[in-house]
Amino acid sequence: MNEYRIKCENEGNFTEANRALAKFEELRVREQQKCEDTVKMTQKEELKYLEELHKKQFMDFSEAWDQYMKEYEETAYKSLETLKARHKKEYEEQSAVVREQTRKKLKFSKEVIDLRHKLEQLAKQKRYEECDKIKKSLEKMEEEDRKKLQKEFEDCVERKEAQIKQKQQLELQAMLKRIQRDRNEQIKHRQSESHKLLKRNNNIKNDLLQRQRLE
Repeated sequence: MNEYRIKCENEGNFTEANRALAKFEELRVREQQKCEDTVKMTQKEELKYLEELHKKQFMDFSEAWDQYMKEYEETAYKSLETLKARHKKEYEEQSAVVREQTRKKLKFSKEVIDLRHKLEQLAKQKRYEECDKIKKSLEKMEEEDRKKLQKEFEDCVERKEAQIKQKQQLELQAMLKRIQRDRNEQIKHRQSESHKLLKRNNNIKNDLLQRQRLE
């Protein structure tokens, strides 16, 4: 069309040259619009692809972190259960030792021991009437001593078992604090990595938009 315009111009056919020029401009504008539409469509698809890519990347990031936190929680739960099982075993073992040691330490009072010795001596001397009287007193004193010793035994065992439980409770609380501290650190790390990923993707998107504007 442009060559035809030049030919008309050279031949002095300016009316036809003017018509050719108008047609040429019409075609040029139409072709330019077509090119611009093609570029816009291509850029739109390019932007859509990038956004989908970033969306998938963030979903993969979230799924990976979710799986990591799930495994972390499972590991933490197993650690707690292992500690509780160990505490239970330790408590049973230490409680048995405490009861045995406490029982060995508790003895009848000196009065009861002396009266038993006296009863043995009287029995050897065949002084049975006196033995009978002393035996009744001895039985009463032994019963009182047994009640007293049982009370001392229970109090001592309860006190020492409470100390064992307190020690184990402190150990359990320390582990729970450690787990919570680690959990908080992991959450902060996830938030930091998420922020970095979003910022990086946003920068990539802005760079693409700037390039597309230049195009």
